[in-house]
Amino acid sequence: MVGRMVWSLEETSRWGVLPVAILLASVLGVRLGAIALPRSLPRERALFGAVSTIAVLVTIVRVLGRVEALSRGPMIGGLAACAIASMIVRRQRRVGLSWQQAITTEVLPVAAVSIAAVAATALAAYFLPVWQWDGLGYHLPYVNFALQDRGFAGVPEDMAYLGTYPHAIEDYFLAWRAMLPDDRLVDAAQIPLGLIGALAIAVIARQAGARRDHATAAGLLWLTLPAVFLQLPTNYIDVGATAMLLAAAAFTLAEPTNDHLVAAGIALGLFLGSKPNAPMGVTVLFAVLAVRGWKAGRRGAIVASGAVTLLLGAESYVLNLVRHGNPIWPVQMKLGPIVLPGDVPMAAVLSSGCASPRVEGSLPIRIFRSWTALDAPPIFDMRYGGLGILFLVALPIAIALVVRRRSIALAVVMLATLASPDPAIPRYILAFPGIVFALAASQLSTLASPWARRGVLGFTAMAAAIGLWRAYPALVGEGPPLADYRHMNEKERIDAVGADGPPGRFHDALAKMKPGETTAFDSSLELSYLAWPPDLSTRALHVPDGASEADATRILADPKVSMLIVGEGSPIAKAALGQGDEGRFTQLFRCRSRVPPACLAEAATGAKEPSGEKLLDILNQRWPSCVVLHRK
Repeated sequence: MVGRMVWSLEETSRWGVLPVAILLASVLGVRLGAIALPRSLPRERALFGAVSTIAVLVTIVRVLGRVEALSRGPMIGGLAACAIASMIVRRQRRVGLSWQQAITTEVLPVAAVSIAAVAATALAAYFLPVWQWDGLGYHLPYVNFALQDRGFAGVPEDMAYLGTYPHAIEDYFLAWRAMLPDDRLVDAAQIPLGLIGALAIAVIARQAGARRDHATAAGLLWLTLPAVFLQLPTNYIDVGATAMLLAAAAFTLAEPTNDHLVAAGIALGLFLGSKPNAPMGVTVLFAVLAVRGWKAGRRGAIVASGAVTLLLGAESYVLNLVRHGNPIWPVQMKLGPIVLPGDVPMAAVLSSGCASPRVEGSLPIRIFRSWTALDAPPIFDMRYGGLGILFLVALPIAIALVVRRRSIALAVVMLATLASPDPAIPRYILAFPGIVFALAASQLSTLASPWARRGVLGFTAMAAAIGLWRAYPALVGEGPPLADYRHMNEKERIDAVGADGPPGRFHDALAKMKPGETTAFDSSLELSYLAWPPDLSTRALHVPDGASEADATRILADPKVSMLIVGEGSPIAKAALGQGDEGRFTQLFRCRSRVPPACLAEAATGAKEPSGEKLLDILNQRWPSCVVLHRK
């Protein structure tokens, strides 16, 4: 009895005030949908309510971050104030969604498989520690820097990606993380965004003529794609950004009323503010929106929509353009004869290292090989494959429908979802299979026999289940099976798996620190999230590249700096381990990202060439060695 009570208290404490925040956000979403779109269809009101609630959360985070009041209290207070204000406005219209027609026995097999998929991702987000590469590398470090300093002034501008990339989805992650006592549930933040994406697909399917239950099946089916499924329980941003793009497409294709045009602008702004490759898709989609609005005589709404898009999404691009002459700094961009300066070539970003599985060849060949790959190794960061057999079956159906209806707007919207630096990479084009499923679902009702429809949907559910079964092992990475986590204590859990091997050594080092002390780290620590404990009880400080001996002396003189994770042989490492009074640190261990065999072979090949560097020099340049030092 006592044990159950203790377990219950522990479970409650892990959720923090997140349940309260979810309740307030739900109330706000329902009310915003009713207030803003009183004459729209229920599904469109629901979609607008969800998207606008994300926009409100992002705005609250940005406002509080600017005035250095970014913490749980002001954030939950701001959300409560918005929810109460929305309830004061008198609107009789409700969202009005009917689940009886949305889920029927005909689509029940697809719904069951999809619900099982979402449940698996929720369990993975609950049990597994934060272990995915980009989440540890820069998505969550941005969140931690902002929370520890109660504002964005603490986010280092000279740290790759943190100070220059757009952060709309990370701002939403920030709101989610602020409601929690530690990072136990932070990986679950993207799951609600995936559900918003599924709702947007259902809206598009209904616009294309699908029955309600078939439209629901199309949205749920998208969640079972390995490329979506494996990223749901992570703090990557591709699913979240895709959800905003799908919502923008849904409102762009809806009746061009003032409300729908502005709603599309909100979704476009969130998408623009989420990824540096978004401007291409936003430009194409807004062009469709503007043409449709202009023909309907909605000139003012077009201007309002564009203003909202820029207000929500353009800030980072403008700042980068002013500071660096490149809106997507630090990525170097070539547009014909125009070269935008940057420290990182676009090819390096797309390849993401020599160890990443990818396809080779010209762009059309890469697209064909990637989209049709059914044997691609399942990973949360799908560089090829991950779209599955159902996408290949639905694609010709969707294309034939667009051609038959001669819908230029629909064709351009589909092209907008492919407007990325490399549409052969599935994680960049997750919206495209969503629209393909939506259009294919509209053709299910052409089957007159209900048994024929049940057969098609049964095959669909079976194919989705097989794809999930094959992808499921990648949900836990190199760690133990998901069921094993039920029997682990907290220390065993957080040490079980990492992006670069088990991170137990880092956690053991941080355990030596007292609350409020600081870990200083430099770029040799690729997974900078490891500079914080899960509960943010200690702080982190980024040491800029090229830090001088004077900078090292200043940092070491701060008694709050009790841990260093810095490059081996760097000025600060030499000073910390030096003789005399400055030798106040002891080395705990050396660290370097694991060099994958493919990368080692590539480096060795380069070292054999006459102009090539020595193998050790190549390895040190690409995978710098770091040392973890603790103050004596």
